[in-house]
Amino acid sequence: MDAMLPVSQVAPAAVAPPRHHETPQAGQASAEEWDAYVRNHPESHLEQISAWAQVKEDQGWHARRLCLRQGGSVIGGAQILEKRMGRFFKVGYLSRGPLVNDPADLPPLIDALKSLSSSRRYSYLAISLPYSSHPALAPLEAAGFQRRPPQMPPTVWARATAVLDLTQDLEKLSSDMSSTMRKHIRRAFRAGVVVREGDADDLPQFCALVQTLCARRGVTSNMPGTASLRKLWERLSPSGSIKLFMAEQAGRPLCGLIVIALGSWVRAWRIGWTGDEEKLYSTQAAYWSAIEWAKRQGYRHFDLMGLDERDVRELLQGRSREHPFHCSITQFKVGLGGQLRLLPGEYCYFPNPVARWLFNRVGARIAAHPLSRWATKRLLRSAG
Repeated sequence: MDAMLPVSQVAPAAVAPPRHHETPQAGQASAEEWDAYVRNHPESHLEQISAWAQVKEDQGWHARRLCLRQGGSVIGGAQILEKRMGRFFKVGYLSRGPLVNDPADLPPLIDALKSLSSSRRYSYLAISLPYSSHPALAPLEAAGFQRRPPQMPPTVWARATAVLDLTQDLEKLSSDMSSTMRKHIRRAFRAGVVVREGDADDLPQFCALVQTLCARRGVTSNMPGTASLRKLWERLSPSGSIKLFMAEQAGRPLCGLIVIALGSWVRAWRIGWTGDEEKLYSTQAAYWSAIEWAKRQGYRHFDLMGLDERDVRELLQGRSREHPFHCSITQFKVGLGGQLRLLPGEYCYFPNPVARWLFNRVGARIAAHPLSRWATKRLLRSAG
């Protein structure tokens, strides 16, 4: 545990292409062109690449890609997934976008998103912004986008997170963890827990671990099914963009953790755990092994993903970490260290001016009403 592993050279951050005087122009983008841009963007995210769109096709979503160009260079864009829900609703969903090199380029891209919403006849366009998109809030609101209530589909499960700075050495990353976390990691390896890199043959076992963990928590898994996960694996594994870490003792699977590696980011995407022999601390061992791997590969950020927004907000306001947590998962992840971050949030746009006016007046109250929540669940079930 205490041995320092060699660290590969950290790649420099992507540099935006030189500015030109031509007015940016928005148009369609091929999957290959867009993927290349996303992978080199400082906010690269799984849900903005074509592999994710291909996985979501199994659930009835179809991709549209906007690309903002200037002087022959791609300077921004967005991948939007659209889906018909029931007979009368058609929703567009932009997750972790739009992406631009310069916030000054947001207005033409926002105009292009509004035009797409109208031409595709969306009931509304839902947006979950990238992590560092606070400069986008003012131009979005000026363009008629409004805050989206949490109850409004599509569901967003990550509104806060913690991000580890992998440019620090492993000793510093370890020291930033809680003393309890460090102790549990040491105990896991002393007890014979071994963490290995899994492959496609391990995916059914991993899915079983996820289902077991969700059953223990009393929740429904939000991970794509085994077939969709295999499709994602087939598209990302050749480039090394998806990794599975299996924690075992004497060959018996205890925990599995999948991470997604794109650009300068590694994100802890999904985890499964048997719940057996809690004192073996296999989950802690899996996370630490993934962090070590990401550090050795030269990535810059490790995203723990999906912390409880209430806990993070209170901690950032000065609440003691000894205070009871709203969410035990957040308590666990806070123990791994990292910088706590509240994400910019969710927005929506109604192309129809009457619907936009009504939502501005009463939309949030309607979305929070129990009858509206029931209708939303029925709508989502009917749409698969």
